[in-house]
Amino acid sequence: MGVTGSKGRKVSPLNVEDVYDLGRKYNLTIAEVAYCHSLFTSMTQATSPAASPTEASHGTLLAFQSLSPLSQELELDWLLARVFSFLFQPDAAGTEKVDLHHLDFDSYVRALSQWREKGYLQRLDFLFQVLDIDQDGTLSASDICFVLQQMGRHEVSVGDPVHIKRENRTGVVRFIGETQFAEGMWAGIELHQPAGRHNGTVGEISYFKCPDRHGYFVLLQNVESHEHHRQALEVIKLFDIVESTSEQTSISKKDFMDQLKTDSWLTEILMRDPLPNILSITK
Repeated sequence: MGVTGSKGRKVSPLNVEDVYDLGRKYNLTIAEVAYCHSLFTSMTQATSPAASPTEASHGTLLAFQSLSPLSQELELDWLLARVFSFLFQPDAAGTEKVDLHHLDFDSYVRALSQWREKGYLQRLDFLFQVLDIDQDGTLSASDICFVLQQMGRHEVSVGDPVHIKRENRTGVVRFIGETQFAEGMWAGIELHQPAGRHNGTVGEISYFKCPDRHGYFVLLQNVESHEHHRQALEVIKLFDIVESTSEQTSISKKDFMDQLKTDSWLTEILMRDPLPNILSITK
């Protein structure tokens, strides 16, 4: 078969033999194979090294919109890229960067066909995996917060109220950048409570100014928007089906599946046919 999506190469036209072979192999109609090819071609061309970021984003959206019902509700490049990584490159699932240049057409069609055969609970399980950022089997407040920040294209900036991951500390960002005391990108936080270690000066270098014992440094990757953290906790409360005196900070897969397995709105979205019958042509 001469169809490829490899880096630096154009996708060749489908011949009749290719169409029939793929149709029989993956139980698709001629029209569906042709439709897959048009989407794959758009994606491959738009995500080529020469394409601009805008072209790549648009091409990714075009290539995925029929497969991902969520993309019709949320036009979000980050979400699409993450879904791509789980669906088309399961070995690289969870990584931030998806290399679409080495995805061949046969694998693309196979993934579409396999998705089409999945029932609602299987698709719901897939959605859980996509949202489970750290892949620990639970949806934590940090997982949900990260998704909210990415969906809103929010980047933490100086002046933002923030929550520090895995710590019960909040404050305002006063500094972002590299430091002399350690490698990496750091956030200097003015804590709301006197639970810090300094006043913004570490060693002999003043990175920012705040009251004594209110200054605190943490790697930038470990801070999250305070508002998004609050929203994440509100989402988790919706799944808190057990009476408890302590605040629930994560959602188990069982609770996620139990709560959503009869949700009619989500069922309608997830069960849309990824390959609509645009022509009534049989194999």
